[in-house]
Amino acid sequence: MRRWPLDLRAAHWLLALCVIATATMAIVLVYPPEWSDPYIQRYVAGIEYHKALGLVAFIAALALALQHHRRPPHTGSALEQRAARIAHLALIVLALATPAVGFAANAFWGEGIALPGLPPLVSPVSRNERIGAVLTYAHDAGAYAFLALIALHVLAALRRQLLRRDPVITDMLGVKSKDARR
Repeated sequence: MRRWPLDLRAAHWLLALCVIATATMAIVLVYPPEWSDPYIQRYVAGIEYHKALGLVAFIAALALALQHHRRPPHTGSALEQRAARIAHLALIVLALATPAVGFAANAFWGEGIALPGLPPLVSPVSRNERIGAVLTYAHDAGAYAFLALIALHVLAALRRQLLRRDPVITDMLGVKSKDARR
């Protein structure tokens, strides 16, 4: 078994859970059955949790970025190794940029930052709806690009695990594999 440090595995899976939760919240919140007063109250509460999980995802991505040199080397052909390096770099960049741009958009909308259980922080910038709109679009586009790249990442991991018998998934889970081809 390749040695994936426990803190890297934990940051990876924490990031994965946060992305799944924030993406699900965003989709559910943005496409409601109706925009009634009770729904708007749930929307406001949901957005606070979306932002809190986005902050946790950012911290997990930062931990991965700072410790990326500790991961086991990529395997496969030279082309696969290059593709894996590029994909992992893009995943880290999007994992950091998407929440950062979302928080910047929020600031330019003049909403400040409200996280569950904490008093709201005043926006550090003046309200500018034009910049807020551009950043909101960039946040949404980055999120969709991130989700698409995650889908490719999962497919590549499944391909390696199931077709090449390279136990990348079991290694990331910290499970020993009996039939690994090395």
